[in-house]
Amino acid sequence: MAAATNTLEHFIWSTLPNTGGKLFVPQFEGKNMVDEFIKSSNTLLVKTTFLLLGFYQENFEYPFFTPLEIPGNGQYIQLLPIPKTTSLSTHLPSLGAAKKNIGLFVKAILEQPEKTLHGKYVSGYVEKLTLDQLLQKRAKVHGRNAHYVEIDQQTFKGLWSELGDKMITPMLEFHRS
Repeated sequence: MAAATNTLEHFIWSTLPNTGGKLFVPQFEGKNMVDEFIKSSNTLLVKTTFLLLGFYQENFEYPFFTPLEIPGNGQYIQLLPIPKTTSLSTHLPSLGAAKKNIGLFVKAILEQPEKTLHGKYVSGYVEKLTLDQLLQKRAKVHGRNAHYVEIDQQTFKGLWSELGDKMITPMLEFHRS
């Protein structure tokens, strides 16, 4: 590894939050394992910036977040196991359009290495919104009306089986806390 880090100038690692063992979120855990590996090597750590990106608007393209179109009336419905009004109203950072905004954050990191190197964390988000507010923004872009509907955990699990139960629900639950 020393040979690889000799020529490395700046490593930007896109990571996810550490739940501190409170919840098991598979996609977070995998990233956190890489975080620990980086932190175990001072040679790599001093050249690293950890980038925590917010919720991508593109996440609405994944089936479990995609609003369902109600045929014939130009409306969407969003079914998620999180109340419409919770602490998510102040705690869900939104990146907006990932294809546009990730590059802007990376550029800012590279232009200010004195603020971002040596294992520092940078939060990449443009605003904090509820899932309903994110849905309404998406609907507006598509010229639709949208309705956010809370469903219970069992129904969500029934719709998305293991994917919903083991990955999506814990991730959303983490952001509620």
